[in-house]
Amino acid sequence: MDLKKLKQICDNGCYATSIFSVNVKTVSRHTVRTKGQYFTQRLFYIREGETEFVLNDGKVIACKKGDIVYLPPDITYESHWNEAEKSSALLIRFDLVSEGVPVVLFDEIFIIAHDTYGEYLSLFLQLHTAFERGLVGYKLKCQSVFLDLLHLLAHHLQKQESIQKNGAIHRAIFYIENHCFEELDLEAIAKMCSLCPSAFRRHFHAATGMSPIRYKNRLLMKKAEELLQTGDFSVTEVARMLGIEDIYYFNRMFKQFYGMPPGKYKTRSTDETEA
Repeated sequence: MDLKKLKQICDNGCYATSIFSVNVKTVSRHTVRTKGQYFTQRLFYIREGETEFVLNDGKVIACKKGDIVYLPPDITYESHWNEAEKSSALLIRFDLVSEGVPVVLFDEIFIIAHDTYGEYLSLFLQLHTAFERGLVGYKLKCQSVFLDLLHLLAHHLQKQESIQKNGAIHRAIFYIENHCFEELDLEAIAKMCSLCPSAFRRHFHAATGMSPIRYKNRLLMKKAEELLQTGDFSVTEVARMLGIEDIYYFNRMFKQFYGMPPGKYKTRSTDETEA
């Protein structure tokens, strides 16, 4: 699986030249697909039941409810569904172009994501509804929802890649991202990663290019930037919303990341918006 291609089209922009969304109400219990039978890429959302994809080399990919399977356009396989269970799925067929060049995301069948929280199902259903109704502008709506889906998949795959690459340190990164408004107990976080504090700091810097505290501060200042850009809050209000009572400390920290004090940044952002 080459994640670079998906990240590249997310960075460079992409366009689905055609999108065909099909709600599969009744799934065939045993299907054989041969190489050259399909010329479009497919995303297969298993809504109910369990299935296995059997490839030419004998490899078996077992899938369950909530799995999203990527199916490349030119591959031979068999699918077998559990006959004892009710089965249904959502299928998106699409052709993809990036910078005028046709793009096939991957050359193998694999489970690209599992929908733990239902966010993928929501997008699949939105796309299906827009496609089936065919109202004025439905193709633009399909494009919009499909790009949201690609963005979500890219984020998920990048996160999985980070977990594989950084191992235990990813747990610390994830923890800090979800507790950046709190005081960090670095010894406790190091213990979470089964490392001593000094080794934890060294591994964290190798994975992120910064210390745990600077990583946390960067997250806080990114949030501060977003709040200032709205123009709805004063600098003091933004600092307090981030849990920073010392306004001078907040000013210094913000300037470290954005090269100017937050007050000047807010004024500039407001002027650009009004212009």
